Amino acid sequence: MARAKKHTRYGYPPDVWSRAAVELEAVLAAHARRRETVTYGEFVRELTAITLQPHSYALPALLQEVDRRTFASEGVMLAAIVRHKSGDGMRGNRFFTAAEELGRDVGDRRAFWEAEVARVFDRYARDGRVD
Repeated sequence: MARAKKHTRYGYPPDVWSRAAVELEAVLAAHARRRETVTYGEFVRELTAITLQPHSYALPALLQEVDRRTFASEGVMLAAIVRHKSGDGMRGNRFFTAAEELGRDVGDRRAFWEAEVARVFDRYARDGRVD
């Protein structure tokens, strides 16, 4: 008889993945309240629920989960504040794909990204808390 395959998200049990998403949202919200962007390498060092590298295949999925959650609850894609350390200095392609799936117009990617970062800062700085 074949063994039942355990359900995981990118190799992480569902409860661990869920904790990581909640933690990532909190980490990014703290940066947003301070009106600062953060590189992939910077925020992965702040995570404790799971260990990821800046180029981990699981990272875009975790960021997309946070974006879907915060778009539903706050009307903004919180992970927009994550950026590449070099190159164009913006988010990767999957961010724009996720934005399109949420019905956003990303025809001018740079303009969309800059506007979304500003919207995130406005939304999260509004509560006045600084971590």
